[in-house]
Amino acid sequence: MEEVGIFLAGLLVFGLVVGLPILLLVVYARTRNISELAARLDHLEAAVRQLTSLRTTPAEAGPASAAPELTPPRAPARVSAQAPQVSAPGSIVHTPPVPAAALAGSAASTTASGQALAWELFIGRKALGWMAVVVLLFATAFFLRYAFENGWVGPIGRVSMGVASGVALLVAGSRQLSAGWRNTAQMLFAAGIVLVYLATYSAFGFYHLLPQREAGVFLFLIVALSMLLALRVEAWPIALMAAIGGLLTPLLMQSDHDQYVSLFLYLLVLNAGVVGVLLLRDWPIVGTISLVGTQGLFWLWHVANWHPEKMDWAFGFQAALGAMYFLQPLVVSLRGRRASGEALVRFVLNASLWFGAATGLLWADHHAWLAPLAVLLATLYCLAARVLLSARAADERLITACLAIAAGLVALAIPLQAGAPWVALGWAAEAALLWWFGLRVDSRPLRAMSGALTIVVALSMFDVPHFTTDSAPLLFNRDTLPDLLAIGCVAGALVATRNLTARMRPEERAAAGVVAVGCVLLTWWITSADVRRYFLIHWRGADDALGGYPLAQMAVSAWWALYAGLVLALGFRARLSLLRWTALALFAITLVKVFLYDMADLDEIYRIVAFFVLAVLLGISAWAYQRYQVERSPIQPAQE
Repeated sequence: MEEVGIFLAGLLVFGLVVGLPILLLVVYARTRNISELAARLDHLEAAVRQLTSLRTTPAEAGPASAAPELTPPRAPARVSAQAPQVSAPGSIVHTPPVPAAALAGSAASTTASGQALAWELFIGRKALGWMAVVVLLFATAFFLRYAFENGWVGPIGRVSMGVASGVALLVAGSRQLSAGWRNTAQMLFAAGIVLVYLATYSAFGFYHLLPQREAGVFLFLIVALSMLLALRVEAWPIALMAAIGGLLTPLLMQSDHDQYVSLFLYLLVLNAGVVGVLLLRDWPIVGTISLVGTQGLFWLWHVANWHPEKMDWAFGFQAALGAMYFLQPLVVSLRGRRASGEALVRFVLNASLWFGAATGLLWADHHAWLAPLAVLLATLYCLAARVLLSARAADERLITACLAIAAGLVALAIPLQAGAPWVALGWAAEAALLWWFGLRVDSRPLRAMSGALTIVVALSMFDVPHFTTDSAPLLFNRDTLPDLLAIGCVAGALVATRNLTARMRPEERAAAGVVAVGCVLLTWWITSADVRRYFLIHWRGADDALGGYPLAQMAVSAWWALYAGLVLALGFRARLSLLRWTALALFAITLVKVFLYDMADLDEIYRIVAFFVLAVLLGISAWAYQRYQVERSPIQPAQE
């Protein structure tokens, strides 16, 4: 008998420690709104009183035979902040207006009093009532434990007492609801549901008065009726209790055999009820608790009972569960309601949990299907965004969430399918598409995702191991070519959207400039490494003890000068001073290398070639700068 009391007390303590703080936080948030409305109502009443007091007393009527005098309308007098004083019939004496500081002090005191009243009502009407419910449940649990330990009541009597007490509380709650006491009715309903649920479980789990199947049916009916009751009395805590009770049922109804088909069907029916409630009411926490709890139960089952033969049911269960929570916010949005912040979080969380479950199920034996599945899901979310746009749904946040999930799934599909060197190319193509599309539809979140993905692309170029062989050609090899194509995708997106810069914020324009310089520097770094590798390996001299080292250093210096000249020409062509300054910086780096490194380390012939190439390119660049200045200022004569 002691186990029953311990179980009841433990469950009640859990509800007190976990459920009550959540309830208090939500009620506190709503109470703040009530206090603000009360303050605004007080201001409105004060303004109405002032306007009412300003009404003038009607002038004494003249003789009946006198014709009314027609006078032109006068401009309305300025309304004073204080009520006028009537000195005589037909005349009004206006008092000076009340200072603004006095009005502000009155408003502040009114707001403070409204907030104090709201807190007092919250504590008196709700907090005390729910604490009474918790204390009542504790008292009932302790009484039953004492009665059980002393043998006052047998097993059937104990269960009957629990059911009778729960039903009595439900009946009392129904009467309170009919009398108009909604808060009291909610508290009585919650207490009654908990007692009936625990009594039903005790009949199966402790006393074995009911078989498992019948007990499961009874518990499911209790959960379903709790959901309907929550809708009836507009009480989301009752719906939350029903969802938690439904999730606890599989843990309580343990069996020696793995009845996974019954488990999956039960969880799907439970979540279908929760989703149905969410379609009617945007209640907090209920849907998120149900989704996370269901996934937790699935993985508990997976750890203990997984076998590849159960793949079809497990994958079908995940597909149905993901589809329900995928469609719910879409239907709500199409019906004209905006999704709440929690609904958006649950929408993204559902996609993450669903694909994570699919990865866990398919990784071992069906790894090749993961990338196509990710692309298929990304297409589905893009279609959802398209449907919302076609229906002219006003929920831009949900549309953005659909596109963000689609982008994330495509980003996951690339490393699942492609080899390591090509991952950066796939991510860069996606970042370029997000940047272009984000500017076309003027969506800042999409542009932010593009920037984050661009940073990941840059980091991946240094993190991915390189496997270029000695016989690989210059630049066109499996390591260098994908990186160059990835940089080209990002740079191409910047070029393609140059005419849309008006839609960028100032920080976005600055970030675009940084990305452009980053593309130039990354290209310089990657190509320099490949030039050094190629000449170091392919041009070894038979009499050269150092191999191709001098030739490789000379080739790197020549390439740096040539690359700086190409960047300078591009800066002239695009009329971008940022590129021209980058080219000048590269020339400076090349000069430092040639004078401080090549002059000391290289042989005479290599040194001569490096200096000659650098001199030629510097001269061409200086000539181009002179021509550029003449073209920009045609009035000035060309300087020779």
